[in-house]
Amino acid sequence: MAGFRAAEAVIVADGQSLNFTPIPYVDNWPMRVSDDLNLVRPVDVWIGGTGWYTLLGTQTQRTRPYAHAALNTIYTLCGGTTDVAAGHAAADIYADMVTTADNARGLGYDHVIATTITPWSGWAGGSAPEIQRLAANALILDDADEAFDSVADFAGTTGLHDPTNGSYYADGLHFTALAAQLAADTISPHLLAVL
Repeated sequence: MAGFRAAEAVIVADGQSLNFTPIPYVDNWPMRVSDDLNLVRPVDVWIGGTGWYTLLGTQTQRTRPYAHAALNTIYTLCGGTTDVAAGHAAADIYADMVTTADNARGLGYDHVIATTITPWSGWAGGSAPEIQRLAANALILDDADEAFDSVADFAGTTGLHDPTNGSYYADGLHFTALAAQLAADTISPHLLAVL
């Protein structure tokens, strides 16, 4: 397979629509971070509006082709909003992310980097979904199972923590171009650490 490895590193972005927004495609965080780090175009394998509990069922078919597509393959997990909205408990969300990470390593990915779950303006502070989101983020950041090489704290990034700020959130959930750059800046050190 040595001839198939056309690049030194590739980022595979799994998760939900935050990997793809905003439109146009060049404005999303995977494209921005790839440009900033001079990597090949990232591979998006996300499915919008789905949670980790659903993505697990198609993970192998969506991601296996890219596990050996470069000398260094980096699998990123960016999602969780749908899991929270569906009423999943924090421990279950973290467990599904751990399973996703373990599966990625089993497929041959060299590194796995997770991100925390950013807020949605539809969840008021103190609401049950917001409580679960915060609890899930605590578990993701702690990573007791040591499933991730590291965790990029999107939710804790200044600007990304307030979904009511129209400079960063287009609709209270999805990133603007400015927010996508903040996300790229947040995850870049984690990527550089494994490149």
